Amino acid sequence: MASAQLSILHNYVPLGYNSLPISFHPCGSLALCGDCMQVDNCGWCAGDCVDMNQMDACPSGQMPQMTCPLVTQAEPLFSDAQGGGILVVSGDHLPEAGVYECLFEFGSYNLVAEGVYEANQVLCAIPALPSPAPPMISANVSLINRRAVETSTALVMEFFNCSAVPAPGSSRARVADTCTLCGLHPSSHCEWCLNTAKCQDTANGCDFWSPSRSCPNITSVTPAYAQHDFPTWITISGEFIMAPEPSPAPQVLEGLRVRAQKDFTFLCAFGSAESPAVFTYYPDRVPHGQFVCQSASTAIVGPVTPRILINGVPYATTSTRPFEFLECALVNTSVSCSSCQWGSSAKRCSWCMSEGKC
Repeated sequence: MASAQLSILHNYVPLGYNSLPISFHPCGSLALCGDCMQVDNCGWCAGDCVDMNQMDACPSGQMPQMTCPLVTQAEPLFSDAQGGGILVVSGDHLPEAGVYECLFEFGSYNLVAEGVYEANQVLCAIPALPSPAPPMISANVSLINRRAVETSTALVMEFFNCSAVPAPGSSRARVADTCTLCGLHPSSHCEWCLNTAKCQDTANGCDFWSPSRSCPNITSVTPAYAQHDFPTWITISGEFIMAPEPSPAPQVLEGLRVRAQKDFTFLCAFGSAESPAVFTYYPDRVPHGQFVCQSASTAIVGPVTPRILINGVPYATTSTRPFEFLECALVNTSVSCSSCQWGSSAKRCSWCMSEGKC
């Protein structure tokens, strides 16, 4: 705004001794609709403050707005780092004319998405973050139509990368490749999916979620050992382990959230993740919090780590090795009762009187 004094001249001579102060308002210099509306003869048109005394102030076919456009809300205000969803920005008196964009400001960089106007709403495709994306980051969101449209409240959007979690004492992230690590994710939208064995967005394709970030865990195996070539019933016990029955409707089993699902295939596995001994799971023999399997002949001998698999991926495991496959025939070189009993360091092999073997 500029100021001046107005005087009336006659033959370049002022008439009278008084002058009048006047102000000049260059409408085009006003970037905000609210400021524009407070100035006489200025109007808001297609994202610009224009001088209404000019005949062509607004583009052809458009009329100046009597009320300022205002963004009132946007949803959803969260997204997976891969983007792909739709951000719906709603407001009052949003003009249909003009080119809309959604601006996402992350501090060190910005992302822009094209907007589509639909009945006082603007729809923008949520962009994907540059890789590698941090575990969680926030962005200030603005709606642009030549200029930023004013908002009734700040719009802050949360982006999360479920596959990564913060590494203690480091600025770098670590891969969330276990249920325990997934439970440390700062976003409530990331949980461990049991049937895919991945930390992922709760809105995306999972049929069997971990219970409130409590991971299935094997606590004991009974018996703790078995002859490697002899069938044995094995009971695996633990926390938060449950086998859901196929159902057309969602289920909640001891905190386990199960969506309307396909059939799940459970197996008991013993040994390394690369080449375990896999045995049949018997669902009709499942007491509370336990899995019952029957071992079959295996070449594996020695201490092993037990696991429960669901559709081929780890469902529950343990950090210890509470089970051992025995090869009792190897300890009785003289094929006698005494050599059988004393040859087994774990004292788990016994002489079978009826069969005459260890």
